[in-house]
Amino acid sequence: MKSVHFLCSKLAITTLAGAALSLAALTPITAAPIAAGSCVATAMKYKVSTTSQSTGSTTKDYVDVIDTRIDFTQGGNSNSCVIVSFSAQADTGGAVMQVRALLDGSECLPTDNNFVGGTGAFGTFPSHAMNYVCENVAPGNHRVKMQFRTQGEVALWKRTIIVHFVK
Repeated sequence: MKSVHFLCSKLAITTLAGAALSLAALTPITAAPIAAGSCVATAMKYKVSTTSQSTGSTTKDYVDVIDTRIDFTQGGNSNSCVIVSFSAQADTGGAVMQVRALLDGSECLPTDNNFVGGTGAFGTFPSHAMNYVCENVAPGNHRVKMQFRTQGEVALWKRTIIVHFVK
């Protein structure tokens, strides 16, 4: 009985040590975030779409994602942030798809987001999601929209965009 307890303890310690090594391998190289802060969103607008959209463009230009434009009025007396949440069923058949959120033509953070990696068989449409932060947004009228780009055949299907802002 003692040897079984010892083996189980040794196995548990080995498993924990392996998990710690795995987590250490996931530690990011940069120690500081690219942005940090806080804001209080008091309102939201959203759109849900099932319009299929695909492109086989080989240019590096971004294309507007259909049904993602949202106009809103940022309230308050001082600049604050806007949070954009975007999720979609996306298919790339092995290509990389980059997605970005634009607020009044300026890119929100993080930039250069690989929304879909370069793996998988075309026709599977797995779901993907990302949150974006638009910093230092002044009170007034604004417009958010999503864009995507690739250098291969990609498609978006069911998608949701949610914009959180100050009322």
